[in-house]
Amino acid sequence: MNNKRPLWIFMLIALSLTLIGSVHAQGSVQPFVAVSGGQLTLVGGAAPGVIVSPENVGLTSIVWSPDGSQIAYLLTQPDYSYKLMTVSAAAGATPVAQNTATPVSGFPITYTPEGQIVFITEGQTPSDSFVMMVQANLLNPQTGEQQMVGTFGFGVGCGGGSMSPADWQLWTETGFGGSPLVLSWTRYGLLHSTTCGGSGLALLNISTGTDIPLGNDPIAANSDPSLGYLMRAVVSPDGERVATIRHQYQEPRPIQTLVLIDLASGAQTDVVTTAYPEQLAWGADGTLFYSIMEAAGGLDSALTPDQAQKFEQIQGFPASQLLVYSVGIRQVNPATGEDRLLYSTAASAIGRMALAADGQTLVFSQIPNLNLWGAGIADGTLDIANDFSGSTQRATVPITLYTTPLNGGVVQLVGSGLEQFALHP
Repeated sequence: MNNKRPLWIFMLIALSLTLIGSVHAQGSVQPFVAVSGGQLTLVGGAAPGVIVSPENVGLTSIVWSPDGSQIAYLLTQPDYSYKLMTVSAAAGATPVAQNTATPVSGFPITYTPEGQIVFITEGQTPSDSFVMMVQANLLNPQTGEQQMVGTFGFGVGCGGGSMSPADWQLWTETGFGGSPLVLSWTRYGLLHSTTCGGSGLALLNISTGTDIPLGNDPIAANSDPSLGYLMRAVVSPDGERVATIRHQYQEPRPIQTLVLIDLASGAQTDVVTTAYPEQLAWGADGTLFYSIMEAAGGLDSALTPDQAQKFEQIQGFPASQLLVYSVGIRQVNPATGEDRLLYSTAASAIGRMALAADGQTLVFSQIPNLNLWGAGIADGTLDIANDFSGSTQRATVPITLYTTPLNGGVVQLVGSGLEQFALHP
């Protein structure tokens, strides 16, 4: 599997570098868990505080059990492999390392409605193939009992990277390239991604073992790239539909459209949006939230002429080659076509979004533009050549959590340096 190693090592390094967060508790939000300063931290609730502070390379794929009593996550080991962990949702609880085969790098974990943990491990793969056969497994976290429930093909060999710490932060919040791998248990089967880059969706029938592609299949011999691939999928709260983005490559910018899939029939419906969707989240009553981003100029526009000149001298290329962005969040009703803007600002990206339990508040994470990073390089206060962990660069673009009411009220700050937030169910 050496063909996938460069991507996963880069990706896991990016995931492992965390900031020390400061929680301001200005935004009203239900209890949630997040990574802060490398520690799994519970914010709000009866016993807020650090749940577990392990020696680790990183924490990822943090998920609540359906009853909210337990948290499962993947702990990145020094060799960049994953270890499946569980811990009681109480400050100071002792984590439990589950005795499982090594989970596949990049794949998340999830719970079934009955409280079993779904995780993916490697199967048999021909040495000359870019399609790895992987196994879907169930784990009873109380008894340790495990069951293999199916296999499917998974395209490997992805590569690439970025010099931008804003990209590293976005990938921490979402997934490599901004496209998280999908793993969701539904009553129709296990919805999963089919490639390490997040493109391609399929539904594994647990009863029959049949893996059914949804849309154009990137690992099939007859795959047609011009049709685009489905990615960034989220399952509706009732488990009946999937919202996903069809990504069709073209220059200078890929075409991205919102697609709804009915899991019972497989029928797909295109949803017209005002702008290209980036990340998705379900609202109440069948509405959807989607983030947007637009280039707002080169990084030189955020620097003084002297800073721009020094930046180019140090980096060897002009700051104009790096972009700054404006971002926003919109809410669309597929039934009526109504599409309204909830929020907009100058920033690099919106990371995660989730509707709070009150049904009237959206929680979201945001990554700033590269302004401070560029200025720090130009002024000599940021020495990226000696920032081996990348933490100093990340500190210039902290992942920040906000809430916005759906009724048009004031956007409020929850805290900074809070990564991979997951609301208590």
